[in-house]
Amino acid sequence: MYTDNNKLIELNNQQLFQAQREQESRYEEMALDAFDEFQRNEAKKAETLKLKLEAAQREKDLLELRRVNELDAAKIAYTQLEKEKSMQNLALIEEKLRLKKKEIAALENQNRINVISNSFRLKELELAKNKNYLMLQKQLINEMRVSIIQKKQQSLKYGIAALTGLLLLVGFFLFRGISQRRKIEIQNIKLQFKNNEIAKQKDIIQEKNKEIIDSINYALKIQTAMLPTDGEMKSILGDVFVFYQPKAIVSGDFYWCFENSKYKYYATVDCTGHGVPGGFMSMLGISLLNEIVKEKKIDEPCDILDMLTARIIAELKQTEKANVAKDGMDITLCRLSKDKSELVVSGANNDLWILRKNELIEIKSNRQSIGFNYGKYKQFTQERITLQPKDKIYTFSDGYADQFGGNNKKKFKSRNLKNLLLAIYNHPAPEQMRLIKRTFEEWMGTEEQVDDVLIIGVLL
Repeated sequence: MYTDNNKLIELNNQQLFQAQREQESRYEEMALDAFDEFQRNEAKKAETLKLKLEAAQREKDLLELRRVNELDAAKIAYTQLEKEKSMQNLALIEEKLRLKKKEIAALENQNRINVISNSFRLKELELAKNKNYLMLQKQLINEMRVSIIQKKQQSLKYGIAALTGLLLLVGFFLFRGISQRRKIEIQNIKLQFKNNEIAKQKDIIQEKNKEIIDSINYALKIQTAMLPTDGEMKSILGDVFVFYQPKAIVSGDFYWCFENSKYKYYATVDCTGHGVPGGFMSMLGISLLNEIVKEKKIDEPCDILDMLTARIIAELKQTEKANVAKDGMDITLCRLSKDKSELVVSGANNDLWILRKNELIEIKSNRQSIGFNYGKYKQFTQERITLQPKDKIYTFSDGYADQFGGNNKKKFKSRNLKNLLLAIYNHPAPEQMRLIKRTFEEWMGTEEQVDDVLIIGVLL
């Protein structure tokens, strides 16, 4: 009872540690998403402000052109009006002169008749007429002078009023233009200051990103060095392909293989998360598998997974306490006999498929992960399968089936992956890998890759 209680306490502590670790991972992902969103929003704001300033400058230039055109049109209209008024005044004066000449001619005819009847009186009348004519001419000339002066004064008043209004209008537009120019200059200064600040922040961010990417690339070198090479995989498993496509630089998916004097082992593993956290988990998983199988020489796949679970819980100090990492991994662990006639497989949330004579045989895994399971842990089981010549064995993570894409932007799903393998499993290994890669890229299209992807095919 004491031992059972201790185990229960330890499992509870491990569950709390696992919950805390998952919470921390979510916080880190939220922080990265928020930072990316901030960068995109700042770039959009700067671009919008730049477009507004360009539009304001174009509007100002158009207003200046309209103002000049209106001023020229006003000057032309004023000149035309003055010319029309002068022509009207001249025509009026000529008409008055014509009428006066006509009256004089009538008076002269009348005077000639009077001269014939009475010469003396005619002379008097002629003398009076001459006097009256001179006075009339003087009066007419004076009237004409007064009329011309009045017209000139009236035209001058109109011209002064129009010129004053024009000057006021020009002054108003000049004042408005200067005011707008000052506002634009102030906005330009503020924009330049903001652009300088953005440039400084961008340089800092780029430098930090470079440091982070350099560190991640170095981690990638370490992770790649720990993964088996293509030559090692073919040397141990024979005709095999590995479709391995991380979401980020480093991956939470990894594969592993090993051969001793009795068996051939290989594993397909999907760790919690992807990117840097998943990369750390993958390197820990590779180290523990090497220790358990190579050093401790544990043979049975189910026992290896039991030991791997215990070691993950111990290494990550997983308990039910809060703020404790609850990371783990899903895995398919296979053991082949030397002649590849028998397969023993044990899985944690990762199934295995065998394609044989146009039939897909699905080997189900244990429905629990490697790592802390909140007191619900059960020992792993294993399946023993007798293999036949030309069997094809496929193990995989969930990244391929979970990828969004296609015309409806939906998940690819396991059903489509099964159909794909049924269509290509008789092809050589390199051709299968090419078709799997092409199908994945065509399905994904312009969508973002959602998770690390790993598919291993062993062809007998």
